[in-house]
Amino acid sequence: MAKTNYVLIDYENVQPKELTLLNDGSFKVKVFVGPNQGKIPLGLAMALQSLGGNAEYVQVETAGRNALDFHRADPRPGSQTGEGRRTALLR
Repeated sequence: MAKTNYVLIDYENVQPKELTLLNDGSFKVKVFVGPNQGKIPLGLAMALQSLGGNAEYVQVETAGRNALDFHRADPRPGSQTGEGRRTALLR
């Protein structure tokens, strides 16, 4: 059984230009966007769309310093990645 790897992208700090390395099916991508980030570049939107159900946007309702960090750090199982999964954070 292949392990699922999660890539969590803090869009306030990282705007990836390329996601093709994540197309092999063993990755799930979550892009965290703040309440004031109303636009995503077409290239990123198309790259995420090509991942199908393995990609999603997570809109954080709270603005302010480190708001996305606290949202991602939610320790409840299943809140972002669950337990026992490998995770890479891009920030």
